[in-house]
Amino acid sequence: RTSTIIQFSCGVYYCLEEEGQIKVSIMRLGDISRRCRCRFQTLDGSGKAGHRYESRGGFVKFEPGEFLKEITVKILQEDKWDSTLEFSIRLFGVENAILGRSLYECCVRVIDEDTFPTNKFSALSREMRFDEIPKVPLLFEYCKMNLTHVNVRKATLWLLCLDMCTNLNVIFNLALKLYLIDSVLVPAVISEEQGLKLLAIAAFLLIPQFALLLLERQCIEQDLDGKCCALLQQNLIRRFLHYEERVRMAVREADIIMAVIRDCPMVVEEGYTKLIKLIKDFVLVLMLLMYLIFAFSYRDNVDPSAPSVAVIPMVLFVITCLIFLQARAIVTETCALRVTAAQDQLAQLVNMVVVNFPLIQGFGCRPKMLKVIHEQTKELHKLCIQSGKMHVVNIYFGPVVMHFFIGIFLLYGGQLYLEGGMSIGQLLTTLEVYFMAIDCWCNVYSHMLTVEQALPALERVVRYLNMPVNLKKLWAQSLRRRAAVATEREEMLQAWSLASMNETGLRPPTLDSTRMRLDNVTFSYHSKETDDVLYRLSAEADTELQNLFGGAFSFGWVWDAVLCRRKGPSDSAETATGGDKSHADSQAGRHTSGIMAAVNASKQRGGPLSRMSVSGAGSELRFAESLDDDDDDDEDGAEDDEDADRGSVASAAASAAAGSAASGGSNNVEEAPEEEGEEEEVRHLQ
Repeated sequence: RTSTIIQFSCGVYYCLEEEGQIKVSIMRLGDISRRCRCRFQTLDGSGKAGHRYESRGGFVKFEPGEFLKEITVKILQEDKWDSTLEFSIRLFGVENAILGRSLYECCVRVIDEDTFPTNKFSALSREMRFDEIPKVPLLFEYCKMNLTHVNVRKATLWLLCLDMCTNLNVIFNLALKLYLIDSVLVPAVISEEQGLKLLAIAAFLLIPQFALLLLERQCIEQDLDGKCCALLQQNLIRRFLHYEERVRMAVREADIIMAVIRDCPMVVEEGYTKLIKLIKDFVLVLMLLMYLIFAFSYRDNVDPSAPSVAVIPMVLFVITCLIFLQARAIVTETCALRVTAAQDQLAQLVNMVVVNFPLIQGFGCRPKMLKVIHEQTKELHKLCIQSGKMHVVNIYFGPVVMHFFIGIFLLYGGQLYLEGGMSIGQLLTTLEVYFMAIDCWCNVYSHMLTVEQALPALERVVRYLNMPVNLKKLWAQSLRRRAAVATEREEMLQAWSLASMNETGLRPPTLDSTRMRLDNVTFSYHSKETDDVLYRLSAEADTELQNLFGGAFSFGWVWDAVLCRRKGPSDSAETATGGDKSHADSQAGRHTSGIMAAVNASKQRGGPLSRMSVSGAGSELRFAESLDDDDDDDEDGAEDDEDADRGSVASAAASAAAGSAASGGSNNVEEAPEEEGEEEEVRHLQ
């Protein structure tokens, strides 16, 4: 059995896109006296070979005595945005060795400084001034970003092809109807030729439907909405996982959930897809205008004023709708923002109720919370009604205006028909064009309103996809770690060289003998015995606390609420015995003595205890005195930031303050500050 292991030196490598290359280390553990080799190959992730890096594969050979090799992969620069750009390298095909169980594959993460969706508004995005980014140009930049992805671009082209073919089919049907009325039905001549014409018209009406059916099926298979939505959702979650700690603590869970579930589909379905539908309707209007010009030009006995009578109402209708849309844009956007804000507030309330249900139940706050949620849902319903009324007015504006122009056309067009300056086919098809224009511009207006409603969602998605990430911090840590390992390895080789000069036959060192150093190691002790002892000893503090607060405060209920005493009927007979109990008693006694010391010190100074924190998952209880001046509050904030930088996860601390019973004091819950120079890091419990 071979005793040589080949693997990567670490599982994740970081590099900047500007560096242009990444060096990956492959090491050999165990016996290094024999020659061995293995193969490697790069694999695509979010970064694709040929676009973000150069694909590479080959052999790595270890000669006797060699235990470290490096391979270099070239990184390609591109302005295309990705939340995290990564690819992997895999080892396989080893000879005279075995692969490591977990490090036979490594991930390379390239730090990309591009902003979402493009770099056009990169300055505002990096300065977190998202409110100043113009919304409509931002939507166009998002569309440009989508077209840089091959799969999305392919699906978009298929959808545009279907829409253009549908428009051509509409114009083709109008031309067939004009020919049917003026050339086949109006002459009223029964002949074999007329029958063949009717048969050909019927066939021309049917055949295009099969082509449209095939195109529609292909568009469904392309799944444009699904691809765009998955692109946003996956990148949003990937970005969230790399947020800086301070950003992750500031972003609320409900906001991220709503961004993934509501905002991403809204940006795609009501933003990107509706823009494609807008292009379809605009092109159809242009085609209808061209048809009107064609319909009045193929006959010689047409009145010269007939084309103007048919075309002018269409042009006036288009101009009127555009002016109205511009005038109503601000009001419509404001209404949509109010509805969205109310939805977010309701989501935050529901999230707060779900997370804090034990406290709501314990303090009897159910009626109050139900009332608050009822008022919020009522306000949301009211805003939805207002938005619906505004939407109805906007939708009906187009049909009302177009019917007014249709009435004018009937007055002049009907007179021309009676005078022989217009055929019956031209009159009827022109009316049909007008009714199509009503439907078309109602769709245009509805799509534009929908796009405007998607702009706030796009702003939120842009905000979350451009939050600061910790990749540069991890990159710096990786450089320091690799440099420290290289220094340790060089010292080991130098020590071996000096030793080999005095002693012959000394075997060369291997990476197995490299010293291991652990940094920033923390420990948290937690057991059922400690919880029970702390609960039992906390009763001793109740008497002193009640003396201080006039009987308005008890420590036992806080311990019950925080640790949710797991002591049930089946556990009541269990007791801690032997060394475990003595260890728990000594540890809990040490922490409780600290509580009593804080209480006695406060007695001597005559000052109240205003905040209490329960921390360390049952391993430490600590009181903090009242801090009234702003300087101490600033120090608390600085200490909290320092703890966040060290990577400690801090949840909300349970705090209570009470006045005297005569003054009717109240309990306040806030976060307790951490003292500098503590021997243990405190981990706050909810």
